[in-house]
Amino acid sequence: MQPLSRFPLAARRAVQGILTDIDDTLTHRAMLEPPAEAALAALRAARIPVVAVSGRAAGWCEDVALNWPVDAVVGENGACYMLRVAVGSLSVRCVQDGAERAGYSRRLLNLAAEALRRVPRAELAHDLSERLADIAID
Repeated sequence: MQPLSRFPLAARRAVQGILTDIDDTLTHRAMLEPPAEAALAALRAARIPVVAVSGRAAGWCEDVALNWPVDAVVGENGACYMLRVAVGSLSVRCVQDGAERAGYSRRLLNLAAEALRRVPRAELAHDLSERLADIAID
């Protein structure tokens, strides 16, 4: 990590938006750290858009998009995103349309079933119902 003082002022003024990881970057033990929340709020006040990026389920990302001072959240490893359109309101989009996602989901479920057969004690992630486009195995 570099101190902000090493980031030239001219380059800082040219920033048009920020993409940031969530887990263990903005959070500690899945909680938004107060300094990170203050920095996000300061960016919002400066009208610099912030997009948080995560591999987590869409349901979790939706909560972040609604409750954190960010403009959008990319979730499920890029498969979907939530864009804040107004206070308390999101536009949720997926890279694939519904039919394409359904076919992809069937293939993923078949692969997951094979993985569950081959890996002892593996199980489908508990957040499966919150996912729009991917499958996770614990």
